[in-house]
Amino acid sequence: MNRNTGGFTLTELLVATIVMGILGVALTGILVNDSRFVSKVEAMMNARQAARAAMNTIAVELQMVSNGSLTVATGTRVQARMPYAFGLLCNRSGSLRYAVLIPTDSLMYATASPDGMAWRDASGGYTFMNISGVEDASLTSPCTSVGIQAPLGGRAIKIAITDDTLKVADVFYLHQTVDYRFSTSVEVPGRTALWRTQGSEPWEELLAPFDLSSGFRFWVAGSDTSLTIPPSDLSLITGLDLRLVGAAEVTPQGSSEPPSFEIRTRVNFLNRR
Repeated sequence: MNRNTGGFTLTELLVATIVMGILGVALTGILVNDSRFVSKVEAMMNARQAARAAMNTIAVELQMVSNGSLTVATGTRVQARMPYAFGLLCNRSGSLRYAVLIPTDSLMYATASPDGMAWRDASGGYTFMNISGVEDASLTSPCTSVGIQAPLGGRAIKIAITDDTLKVADVFYLHQTVDYRFSTSVEVPGRTALWRTQGSEPWEELLAPFDLSSGFRFWVAGSDTSLTIPPSDLSLITGLDLRLVGAAEVTPQGSSEPPSFEIRTRVNFLNRR
């Protein structure tokens, strides 16, 4: 009598189990490696994004600095008188000075914290003067009485100053004090952040985290390399060397520390003499 011999033998079951185990281990290894790769890529992208965003923020603003505008310069902090509007003096009346401004960025002008103005003398140097505020003035008087009109999109202003070295038809700029520094982050405790403030406004944390190696170096006329320590006369500085080392917030799987991404760029002051 023939018996039913269908099914698997014990040996076949053992072989199948071993093969499935091997495949399972291999698949797990692939999934773990893929997970680590994705985690590292994401962390690197975060670090790169922080570095690039910081470069775009700082470089656009600091390149407008003129000679003598830096008031604080260290490896982790720079403070400067930052132009936000350019104009032409058109009339004087007692302590008031009337002027017309060329078209400006409306958002920048509206959010500025005006604290001074500057103009160049015959030798190319800048004279800086503090002001208490800027007010809009009529476009019909007194500028038009001397044949000066605000350009399309421009505006007329009046400023209370008593300095007589600024003459009618002299070009000047209005500035605000802007401060950048690398300091301890609040958003990412224990890490370094890029901070900014303008005028008397409170400090604002722009981006975080950054590596501790982030900071500023200084270019002076006649030097082939940037300086770690700025000269005592800050007016000699013609540009900045920015070292922006963005870092990831977390340590990705399989790594011992958060990855970083470094951007180094030189910012030449556009209004240097």
